[in-house]
Amino acid sequence: MYGFMLIAAFALGCAAFFLRARRAGLMGCTTPVLALLCAVLSPLCARVYLHVTKYASRGLGGFVLLSDRPYEYALCGAVLGVVLAGVLTAKCTRRRAGQVLDALAPAGLLALAVARLGEVFSDFGWGQMVMEPAWQRFPFAVQDMYGQWHLAVFMLEAAAALVLAVFVWRLRRETAGDVFLTALLWLSMTQIFCESLRAETIRWGFVRVQQVQCALFGLFVLAMWALRRRSVRGGLIALTVYLAGVGAVVFLEYALDKLPMPQAFDYAVMAAVLGVMGLAAMRAGGFGAAGEAKA
Repeated sequence: MYGFMLIAAFALGCAAFFLRARRAGLMGCTTPVLALLCAVLSPLCARVYLHVTKYASRGLGGFVLLSDRPYEYALCGAVLGVVLAGVLTAKCTRRRAGQVLDALAPAGLLALAVARLGEVFSDFGWGQMVMEPAWQRFPFAVQDMYGQWHLAVFMLEAAAALVLAVFVWRLRRETAGDVFLTALLWLSMTQIFCESLRAETIRWGFVRVQQVQCALFGLFVLAMWALRRRSVRGGLIALTVYLAGVGAVVFLEYALDKLPMPQAFDYAVMAAVLGVMGLAAMRAGGFGAAGEAKA
């Protein structure tokens, strides 16, 4: 069933891209070329990313091209693969990369939401054990083979991806690439939060690798928007807020393990900090400025 859900996610993503591409005037062979490249590059990059960050960094194991286990793929690698597929599709079809990526953003998020939902048929995407009986039920938690309940983090990730897909589908921006950058920014912010909840994640010591990667994705988006607007003051203010937020998230991650702070309060503050980081980056991109953004 998990494999079926992945196939369904891919098919739904292709259909959504076709609709967006038609509306953006990206017809011809754009959709089949993108579908082929995504089918190859997304799992390949997800495998390579995991191998480099989890195994090669420790001097362990040899690279295996494919795996039937969902935890042997890394989301950040899959995102890089999809982005690469979009850029190569633009090259092959002689389209602007920003246009292709803008059409790809909501389709990719929709596919991600379905793929995350598919994790209900696996033993992956879980968080810590849930002890309160009121929360020991789906979709908040799932049971393992021993009857113990675990937080269903994959459901939160699926819901976040779906909400983002709807948001960027409706987003209207005059500058090509802005819809994609918005999707990448908020996917990164939500994934930083969800990675903190996951029991199984790629770590370097106490560092969660994909949290760092997502922070870098967000920094990339902020830099692209700041450079495009050529506003030194606005860019520096946004960068200062963003980096301060990174520092706050690092402290909150430390507090989860080392300080007697209620976890609910810690995660509430983390969500607020990530929201401020995302809004600071969007401000650098002109969102909220009069006449510059329409949604």
